[in-house]
Amino acid sequence: MRRARPEELNEDAKLIALLQLSEDRLRELFSIELSEADPLSAAEPSIGGLVQLDSGPYAVVVYGKITGETEVSLPVSAPLAKHWTAFLREVPLVAQEIVWTSDWIKASGDERRRVSLIAGVQEFPRQKTQKPYFTESRPPSSQHSGEDARVPAVETTALLCIAARRSSGGSPAAIEASRLGG
Repeated sequence: MRRARPEELNEDAKLIALLQLSEDRLRELFSIELSEADPLSAAEPSIGGLVQLDSGPYAVVVYGKITGETEVSLPVSAPLAKHWTAFLREVPLVAQEIVWTSDWIKASGDERRRVSLIAGVQEFPRQKTQKPYFTESRPPSSQHSGEDARVPAVETTALLCIAARRSSGGSPAAIEASRLGG
């Protein structure tokens, strides 16, 4: 893996994964120099850079210094599942460090099992009664204003309650009356 110059990537990069790392773990995984990010380009103070894997693909890595959230983006024209597999081969992530992956890199059958084995992820069958925590297929960070952001179902309910409280004057009786249509 090497640090690439920004002009080596001539296209946009698509967010494909969100990792949760400590700064020490980041330095262990990416033993290259990372630069301070432009303060207006991220929601928090960040460091990052363009890396080129030994196998050839490029990846943009941005680490949030406050939250420890690490965004991994790949070029939009790249075969995302294939390049994500290459990324996992060269960056030895622990399964718990992968918080979110894009639907764009979800592969079928053999390729999914291969990616799971590389990342150390053990797949379990989903129970029929299990409901998804997120209501939409967007990443769980609110800092991705250009990208879709997942909204937890619990958070959505809380926001609706707050909106109802504000619009009805805040009293429990007024909230219940507005909920019942009265």
